[in-house]
Amino acid sequence: MKIIHTGDIHIGSAFSLLSAEKARLRQAEITDGFRRLCAYARENKIEVVLIAGDLFDDNGVSPQVKNETLAAIAAAAAPMARVGINIPPVTPLSVINSIIISLTAKTAARII
Repeated sequence: MKIIHTGDIHIGSAFSLLSAEKARLRQAEITDGFRRLCAYARENKIEVVLIAGDLFDDNGVSPQVKNETLAAIAAAAAPMARVGINIPPVTPLSVINSIIISLTAKTAARII
């Protein structure tokens, strides 16, 4: 079985201690890294991607960031499991819950 393990990605982090330009660059690096991880999973027929820790920094991510993350997960074509979360909490209105619902409805990918 082929597994990718990663953790604490924190997509959407504000990086408030950095300058605006450095924060924007760091956010782009994180987003690009997650897209590359998902592409690698697809290209190498990974059977599951395990995310230990936080996928998002908080529930306040923009719709654009949420949609980009959803597209990357769907493109991975591998089930994703997320464990050991601290922030954001999974609630009926949380961003991770809405992504789970979107993926289930589209059956493009799934998060366990």
